[in-house]
Amino acid sequence: MSETLPPPGHNEPPHDPFDRDTILMQLEADHIKLTKRRDDLIESHKRWKEGLGPNGIENDEQAQLATTFGTQIAALEKAVETARKAAKAPFDSGAAVVQGFFNASIAARLAPMKKEVADAVNAFQLKKEKAARENAAAEAKQAADRAAKLAAAAIKKDDSDLMDAAAAMSEKADKAAAIAAAPAATLAKVSGTYGGGASLRTTWKAEVTDMAKLVAAVNAGLLPLHYLQADMAAIGADVRNKGKPFRTTPAQEADWGVRVYEDMSTSFRT
Repeated sequence: MSETLPPPGHNEPPHDPFDRDTILMQLEADHIKLTKRRDDLIESHKRWKEGLGPNGIENDEQAQLATTFGTQIAALEKAVETARKAAKAPFDSGAAVVQGFFNASIAARLAPMKKEVADAVNAFQLKKEKAARENAAAEAKQAADRAAKLAAAAIKKDDSDLMDAAAAMSEKADKAAAIAAAPAATLAKVSGTYGGGASLRTTWKAEVTDMAKLVAAVNAGLLPLHYLQADMAAIGADVRNKGKPFRTTPAQEADWGVRVYEDMSTSFRT
């Protein structure tokens, strides 16, 4: 009795549906009409540019032809966007499942626990850092005072042994002073029982406590101008929310440092 042989390729690794080349090949096969239309419009665009005079569009007939061509491009853009959303939807759905599993199901539950533990360790580290710095500073002062007394006694008695002791005490004072000036991370380091550790990290932050004083400081040249970077989104929203068309006059522009104007652009309807 003969055995049935396995099919060719049975021992190859499983097919990856998310492989870049596989996805690209499938998209090209599914949307060949879109890419064909794209190529046609690219060729039409070349001919349109070649037929356009140095002064651009000069009459209604040329404008009508250009508008027809523009609407054809806009129609393809619309079709491309529709196809893109449809092709991307399964990936978005899958990505949402992956994100939800790792972020909402696991990471989101870990974050508050880690913060609670970090806050407790941070409170301890701040006390540890303060105590270590104060103790080192006190030790440095005590050693420096002792070194000065030994040095004075050594000079008075012309005693080399006392002078050596004074030098040693001075070195001890320098080491303690270095510890007192050490970074917070060095003074408040905590090692975990089973490895790892906690460091007291220092970051510099800023907040605006008085906007009027900040403006005055910038005007006086004490702070750079970019500290008052304009919120163009807020300015634009305010302009658009006016009940009637609103433009700044030259005098207003000079006084306010803001120009409000109309920007008109062409859009095609399909």
